[in-house]
This record gives sequence, structure tokens and C-alpha cells, in this order.
Amino acid sequence: MSKLLLFGPTALEFYETVADLNFERTFLSAGDAGALMPTTKALAFLHRQLPHLSRPAHVTVLDRDHRRQKDARCHTASPSLAAMPLFRIGDGILVPLPEIALAQASRGLSVVEAAQRGSLLCSAFFKKGEPASLKTRTPLTLPSAIEEASRHCSDIPGCRITRSAIPWMLSHCASPREIALGLVLSLPVRLGGYGLPKPAPNFPIALGLRTRNLADRGYYVADFCWPERRLVVEYDSDTFHLSSDQHYHDVVKRTTLEAMGYRVITVSRRQLNSPAEMDKVGALIAKAHGRDFRFRVHDFKSRQASLWTVLGLTPH
Repeated sequence: MSKLLLFGPTALEFYETVADLNFERTFLSAGDAGALMPTTKALAFLHRQLPHLSRPAHVTVLDRDHRRQKDARCHTASPSLAAMPLFRIGDGILVPLPEIALAQASRGLSVVEAAQRGSLLCSAFFKKGEPASLKTRTPLTLPSAIEEASRHCSDIPGCRITRSAIPWMLSHCASPREIALGLVLSLPVRLGGYGLPKPAPNFPIALGLRTRNLADRGYYVADFCWPERRLVVEYDSDTFHLSSDQHYHDVVKRTTLEAMGYRVITVSRRQLNSPAEMDKVGALIAKAHGRDFRFRVHDFKSRQASLWTVLGLTPH
């Protein structure tokens, strides 16, 4: 029976929809060379089992002669893959580890694109249902694990880009828009970002005895925090469609954190879509860090516009 080993972009699509890595582990063997064949029948089975995957699917083959398949994008396996564990996610369907899938998918990407995809793997959410909604999960991996894996798979063509993007990858973000916000704030100016210190996403803040009487829970989680500066940034996805309970919680949260000495800056969806509005937010955060907010590249606005495009933001 033929098998399919998902590759790079298709493997990452799969990982966007899983809650955990509770799959059987396996390894490639010498006998898999003839079995890893992307036949029309096998590909049809794949898309019946995982209909959300884009077509054509990206798959790995061990024999270069097996790349001739019009219904799939076939990639010859790198030698290091033989030593890496795989996940068996279905009958005859395999997928590489998240870190390896990222390296495979990073070939031809920019550093920003690789940082965004790495942050998605390290996020605290996954997509579920149709239309897709976001559910919480423990991150599938972390930047430190991606870095460790990159040392063992340097023969994968996208590995160099992956390593270059690791310093900017964020972990534990709760939505794609939070990832975009974190990257806008922390990516260097040469990449269109503000070059601010990297924040800690979804940072838990324990409440002191004096402020527990103000709060509606035992601790709060800040969307982004610089604890040494006692600075919090909250992303408000849609101010105009909050329930009364959510609005109450947000007000109490802000009041409590400010009573603890935190400065709280709220970023709305409309602000994040606008480079001009985000410039104002960036200036506030830079000032809180005692930094100048200057862009020492002559074409910063062009680079900023490119960054907004890559991150899927809508400039006003």
C-alpha cells in the first residue's frame, strides 16, 4: 500500500488545525522508498481525510523518479530526514515534526514570512470547524526547539532562513492578529518593524494582596508584557462588538493592572490596520523604554508597507 509523507507547506496547514501532538511516532525505513508514492488514489484519500488542505498537496518522495505526479508537488527527501521521527496521523499518512515542516516550508520565504509561520507553530491556538474558529492549545513547539532542530537538519534548503527568523518568533500568542502585532512591534526597522524589545505574549501577572479586592479573578494574562518596565499592551480585536460581561472584565482588568503600577496600552483592530496609527502606539512604547523613535533608513515607509502586506494587515 502506498504512503504519503506531507511536506513543508502542507504539513504546516495540517498543524494549524491540531490541538496536540498525540500521534504515533515512526521512522522512515529502507523499504519505504517504494511505498512513498503519491498515487492518484492515495492523494484522493488524503483530501477525503483532510479536506481543508490546499491542492495540490506538497509531499515527500524518496525516489526522484516518483516526483512525476501532476496532482501533487513532490519534493525529494533530505538525507537528515531518515534520522528524524515522523508522526503517523492516519492510515498511510505521515507528517514530519513541526520544526522540520517549518524548515521545509521556509525555502524561498523572507525572514518575516518564516518568523510569522514559526510563531503560528508556537502559538496557543488552533483552527477548528467550518467556518474555522480559534480554540486554545498548548504550543506545538517553541523557538528554542526550532533552533535545536535546525542544528540537525542543515541539509534542508529552508533551514538557513528558519535560523535567521528564530530571534523574531513569538510563542504563546492567542490569535493570528496578536502575532502580527507582536512582529510589527519587535521586528527590526530594516524589515519594516519598530525594533522595540521583544514582548512576552500571554504573560501571567499574579495579583498582590492589595489589588485582589479590585479583581474578578486570581490573576490576569496580559496579551503582551514587558515586566521589567511594568508595561502591558492589550489587543482589542473588536471594541464595538464586546458583550457586556467581556467589557466589564476588560475594564476591571485594566483598573487592577494600573493599580498595581502597570501602564496599559490598548491597540484596536483599526489601529493595527493603519501604519500611521501604529506609529503613535510605537512611539508610546519606545518612550516607556526610554528609546528614541526614529527610523534610520531612508525608505522605512516602503519597508513598513511591505511588512503590512506580508502580515495580511490592511493599511488605511
